Amino acid sequence: MTIEQLFGTLQQSIVDMWQAHLKADTHSTHVVLDDYYKDMPELIDTLIENYMGRYGKVLSYENILNPATFSTPTDYLIALRDLVSECRSTISASELQSDIDAILSFIDSTVYKLRELCNESEIEFTLDLGAGNLNERLVESCKGCKKDNEEECETGKKKKHLKHRFDKEEEDETELGESRLSLRDYLLSL
Repeated sequence: MTIEQLFGTLQQSIVDMWQAHLKADTHSTHVVLDDYYKDMPELIDTLIENYMGRYGKVLSYENILNPATFSTPTDYLIALRDLVSECRSTISASELQSDIDAILSFIDSTVYKLRELCNESEIEFTLDLGAGNLNERLVESCKGCKKDNEEECETGKKKKHLKHRFDKEEEDETELGESRLSLRDYLLSL
């Protein structure tokens, strides 16, 4: 892989994840991909500018990773990570390797969030902030296929799907206003 291909592929990944963000079918996936396309440009820009400061301008860029060949954004990002990691070994300047390491770490973090926080049967926690007494209420349902209890869901797996909700007893939701916060969304914002 050439440096032009690395830079072009990284730049295109921003557009590709932005488009995937717009097509996301869950809020959590939407948020994770939103973070990618908003935060990755700075990391890529730092790498390219530092490279050009050391070796001179790069005048052409070439994307070599087609998102249409991957079934999910996670698969695409894993392939991107592999390409970036492969290219890292060809660059000897330690400061540029550090820039690439920051990109690899960000990709790994994004893959983790997509795999672990955005799966179909994810456990959601909703917390009413400022509530005096919090009561836990279990609502058993699969987010993906809307099955209750221990029924076979559309994925063909028989499992118990849980959705946890914390609600303040007899609280008027209009009084809560913006104090309602999804714990998952809070964790994703960190």
